[in-house]
Amino acid sequence: MLAIDTGAYVREGNPPQQVSVYVGGAFVGFWRVTAYGTLTAHIPRQLLTGRMTRLALVIPNAVSPFALGLGEDRRELGLHLHSITFRLGQ
Repeated sequence: MLAIDTGAYVREGNPPQQVSVYVGGAFVGFWRVTAYGTLTAHIPRQLLTGRMTRLALVIPNAVSPFALGLGEDRRELGLHLHSITFRLGQ
């Protein structure tokens, strides 16, 4: 299982962050993030080969504060990641 403690960059004029989760290129989950919390996704054991595995979080509606008229910061912001944990299932 994948557990991510995170929050979203959500402001007036910016909808909840939509996050597609991929492990090893395979889709494993979708989240709509509006606040801080722990998000989880089941990862099939066959995707964890014991070698390096790529985790991808695709956030298509990340937005910069500049684009929202909230300052000069032009970085596209989507999620604030506090921690990422992988746990083996029972």
